[in-house]
Amino acid sequence: MERTITKGLHHVFLIILICFSAMVTALTDDFLSEKINEIKKLSELSQQIDAFYLLKQNHNLSDEQQARVLHLIAANLAKSGQLNEALTPLNQALALTKNDAKKADIHRLMGLIYFYIDIPEAAIKYYSQSLIYQLSQNEQVKAANLENNIALAYEKMNQYARALDYYQQAQPRYEEFGTEQDVLDIKLNRAGLLSKLGHNFEAISLYQTLINDHSDVLDDNSLILAHSNLAVALNAVGQHKEAVSHLNSAKQLLLNQDDNYQLASVELNLADSHIWLSNYHQARVHIVEAANISAPLNNPTLNFSIAYHRSRVAVVLNEPDIALTQINKAIDIAKRFNNKHQLQKAYSQALIIYGANNLIEKAYALREQQYLLNNEIKQQRMKELLAKEQAKDERTDLQDRVSQLEKQKQIQDLAIEKSKQQRIFFIVAGLLTVLLIVAAQRRAHERKAKKQLEVIVDKRTAELQQTSEDLRQASLVKSKFLANMSHEIRTPLTAIIGHSEAMSNSHYDMRSFNKDLGIINNNGKHLLDLINDILDISRIEENKLELDISTFNLNCLIDEVSAMFSTLAHKKNIEFQIINSLDDDFAIQADQFRLKQILLNLCSNAVKFTDTGSVTLSVRETFTGVRFNVIDTGIGMEEKQLEEIFDSFTQGDSSITRRFGGSGLGLCLSEQLANLMSGSISVTSEVNKGSEFTLHLNVEKSKLSKPTNRLKRDDKAIFEGNVLIAEDHEDNRELIARLLSHLGLNVSAVANGKEAVEACKNGRFDLVLLDIQMPILDGIGALKQLKLSGFKQPIVAITANTMQHEVASYLEQGFADHIKKPIEQDNFISTLKKYVSYDSKTRSHKAVNFATTIDNSDLAANFIAGLADEKAALKSLYMAQNWDELQNALHKLRGAAAMFNYHSIEEAADYFEKALKYNDKDAYPEAFEGIDFALSSQDE
Repeated sequence: MERTITKGLHHVFLIILICFSAMVTALTDDFLSEKINEIKKLSELSQQIDAFYLLKQNHNLSDEQQARVLHLIAANLAKSGQLNEALTPLNQALALTKNDAKKADIHRLMGLIYFYIDIPEAAIKYYSQSLIYQLSQNEQVKAANLENNIALAYEKMNQYARALDYYQQAQPRYEEFGTEQDVLDIKLNRAGLLSKLGHNFEAISLYQTLINDHSDVLDDNSLILAHSNLAVALNAVGQHKEAVSHLNSAKQLLLNQDDNYQLASVELNLADSHIWLSNYHQARVHIVEAANISAPLNNPTLNFSIAYHRSRVAVVLNEPDIALTQINKAIDIAKRFNNKHQLQKAYSQALIIYGANNLIEKAYALREQQYLLNNEIKQQRMKELLAKEQAKDERTDLQDRVSQLEKQKQIQDLAIEKSKQQRIFFIVAGLLTVLLIVAAQRRAHERKAKKQLEVIVDKRTAELQQTSEDLRQASLVKSKFLANMSHEIRTPLTAIIGHSEAMSNSHYDMRSFNKDLGIINNNGKHLLDLINDILDISRIEENKLELDISTFNLNCLIDEVSAMFSTLAHKKNIEFQIINSLDDDFAIQADQFRLKQILLNLCSNAVKFTDTGSVTLSVRETFTGVRFNVIDTGIGMEEKQLEEIFDSFTQGDSSITRRFGGSGLGLCLSEQLANLMSGSISVTSEVNKGSEFTLHLNVEKSKLSKPTNRLKRDDKAIFEGNVLIAEDHEDNRELIARLLSHLGLNVSAVANGKEAVEACKNGRFDLVLLDIQMPILDGIGALKQLKLSGFKQPIVAITANTMQHEVASYLEQGFADHIKKPIEQDNFISTLKKYVSYDSKTRSHKAVNFATTIDNSDLAANFIAGLADEKAALKSLYMAQNWDELQNALHKLRGAAAMFNYHSIEEAADYFEKALKYNDKDAYPEAFEGIDFALSSQDE
């Protein structure tokens, strides 16, 4: 009995002790709240901070109360701009508090501080921790505020896709639970992000709705932001006059604000709009105004924009020095602050300026940097796409964690309710709860581990299945390739064999000889074209194909295409028309041969697949280059056919091959060549209505010398001096010697570099012309020996190797200049003028348009007469597999053929020489047949 009474008294005593502790704590909390209110009445933040630090030193405060004071200290430090200093008391408060609501408030403040000290990754981390708690408590407005803040942090990191995801989560919460101002603010943020993502039309619609329907609710700052960002989006879609109107509205509102950064930004946007409207002088006024406003700010973003816009205006107003200075300044700013998007813009503008000022080497160096930068930006975009997928996983994880917290809260509420009813069982209930949580977590961990294992197994299985499918597809592609090759080669071979057998028949009708020979020739050329296309594609894929970049008038190329297809179209009774909106002197820097190859392919297909109607080639200049549209009214294609149209050996269907022929390699090759030249090809089509192929080249517009500024015909000038020409091909040597003699020069001619070195030792020459590839001693070797011997006169390379990297190599090794084969009159004379004395006032019979008055018929005849020997020599080298000597002989032949305008021999020799250069042994037999055929044709 006594034992029972004693046990009861212990229980009563325990309950009284707990109640007393709660009362003491409550009194202390009231005391603390009173002290806090007194401190908040102090006028200076510094005084409040000092008072809170003194209050924290009170040893009677519990851990939770100290955490409360530390939180207030941190908040005041943040208000006073001491953001980094505020982090220390916040971390101390986190360590002291066990209250989830207090932790959520601390996490939110830490997120704000990290955002403003420009560490957005940390801001997102703490915002997310606070968000989990607010969602578990169903605090929708607070949750929406945190989601908006997370989106702003992701936006600062340029992860726009993830930012948009959080804005889209926050907006419905504001619409249901927030104020009208909350809804308008989130819409403004979302519209700005849509514009950054390039969703300009959606952004425009949203901004217009905000301005038109809510201008009476939005404050001035919000209206300024809406007008400014709407103008940016309007500029992006080409509505520049509307953009100017909205920017003027923003400017009027800003005149009443003390925000120089925003005002300068508006001035720059006005300048951008006027540039698009071709109001360049007005644009310059706005740029100067922006520079004056932003000068005290020294903001890198504004400084970059001012320099960039000044360079754009200077280019148009023909101020090359200003354009170069300003774009270089913009590049320096972008590099200094590691802004890749600014640097990408600056590089594109700089390439235009360098091209316009003929700074070719700088342009090429900058183009390489741009290529690397573009790859970095592409990788960043891929990372953003991956981050978007990760965001989905984060949301799922967030929901799981919120659900888990809600369950924990329910368990805690149940425990509290039970403690009110019977305090004595509190410890037991707590232990049971802990045991249940541990068991639940253990089971959850086991389930999670099992699920992860299943995911890994499924992933490995899918990878194996994908690998198996890839191998199967590769086998199918190989089989399809062999089948197509077999069909494509057998078809012309059947015609060749059939007609050749018929011609060898003793009863053959000789009246059909020319016709059958033409059929054999055409089918042979078809085989050659097919193999050339396959080799070109192979070289592109192996990065062996080199572009020959040069500056040329694009209108001349278009005229050539027009001449080629007008007759072909006329034969089919269809119309071929050119719509050319380019200026007469429009020139670009590109590979002229490859561009022509693409256009011929597109136009050929259009004419081939069009039976009635017309084929149109449209050409126009774009902001970044040139766009070609080939439009036909032919058979068209279905959507499924369009998906495969650029694959190798692909045509619309088998019936198309039977009706129209072709290997299906042309479009594949054209697309790869376009990509190689930083361009693209796209297609739209409708069955029985026609197709439209669009080729867009990102090329630099260049300026060819105008006729009035070109060299005046120096056939009115007599040159004086001694010139040495070293050329191994006898006919070439004689031709160049005649040209020089005709201009009044004393000429000595030798056959190789060794003889050139000896001649320079024994004679005096004002100029030496050296061929690069010669026997015994080549041009480069001769140059080195002459330099070592102390020869001071200019030495010029004369060669058919005209690739830019080859020319640059010659100049780096010490050649004074370069003359290309075949000889071009203006270029030849202008080069001589640099190094040989002449009198432009004196006229002579030798100064009458030498290119047309010199009789070279005997040299051309000698060249043709020697082709049989050339053919025999090449065959001997080929059979002996003496590849080095064969390559030298082909180079020599190519140069001579070019000089005498035998282009079929030049092209065949060039093809064989490149096959040897790139060690493309599979192409040797076909290349040998090509040069043999070209030489035989001329010999006959």
